[in-house]
Amino acid sequence: GRRHEERIAMAIELDNKAFIDFYLGSNSEQMQNAITGLVVELRTTTAASGGHTAGLTRALTVLIANMISNYAADPLRYTAYRSHHNGYPSQRYNPLLAKWRGMERVIDGLEELGYVFDVKGHQHPEYGTGYISRIRAEPEFIELLAERYGFTSDHVERFSNPELVELRDAERKQIDYEDTESTRAMRNQLNSYNDVLRSAEIAVSLTEEQILELEGEPLHLSRKSYHRVFNRESFTLGGRFYGPWWQLASQEVRKHIQIDGEDTVECDYSAQHVHILYSLMGLQYYSEHDEGDDPYAVPGYEEIDRKLLKLVGLIILSAATKNGAATAIRNRIRENSEWSGLGVNVSDLLAGFKTK
Repeated sequence: GRRHEERIAMAIELDNKAFIDFYLGSNSEQMQNAITGLVVELRTTTAASGGHTAGLTRALTVLIANMISNYAADPLRYTAYRSHHNGYPSQRYNPLLAKWRGMERVIDGLEELGYVFDVKGHQHPEYGTGYISRIRAEPEFIELLAERYGFTSDHVERFSNPELVELRDAERKQIDYEDTESTRAMRNQLNSYNDVLRSAEIAVSLTEEQILELEGEPLHLSRKSYHRVFNRESFTLGGRFYGPWWQLASQEVRKHIQIDGEDTVECDYSAQHVHILYSLMGLQYYSEHDEGDDPYAVPGYEEIDRKLLKLVGLIILSAATKNGAATAIRNRIRENSEWSGLGVNVSDLLAGFKTK
């Protein structure tokens, strides 16, 4: 009925979010004036009347920088935030040391003032499912910041020295660590590489309108630096490189990347995960299979969408157990309306991959 449709529409709206970035802020005079004026206003609210000025200032700086940046990208985009102390990392990943207590006072105070629309998160006590809290600036608030303080998204900047070597626990939460010769070497390497990237002009030969048409949202072309992420409290797990805008750009946009005004070519290495594993065993894939054979093709499944077969192959190459792989594959098939009606026998498909 209507209520069900309204809930679906609300869920779609809430999904338009970006997680809070603790490295966003501004040292501009406009931001400082805005923070000073807003702290005075917050003191008039029930929520923030008793907070320490330093705590309110830190939280307000991070929150406003995120909200105004997200508003510039899409006025309907929310800033997602954690509503508990564990969601606020140590200074290694949180240079302004924004803490939950200050953030809570600021968010509730801004809501009292009518400046924001806040949706509190919820978690089911038994199943652990739910959604994260999120907040969005009201248009009137964005106008107030611009007209009263001259503060706009153009004044927002990212701290120039964010932590480049991240360590996360099993729940993907950033955790602190003692630096070693290895972590310092990794950080130095990243700094050197990022210096090279900063010295180059990396752009696309498209107009802003063309980018919006292909991407659906602006590209942050100023984001050109890499960082590494290690998982499960170990510097032997993960270590992938993340960060630059071109990693998130669509294939259509990547075709138009230019470096210092010169066109580029993007090489595609087909089925590289399979080829790497064969190489680790001292084998050459096409010595064991026919020349031109598709590593993701499985005998008996020639009619199955290759995207599904590739997904299955990547899942079984990285899954910890056979049952875990089967569960992940079934879930992905169930989520795709085109695949769910194919009647794929996942156990037989796994056996086919293994045999090949």
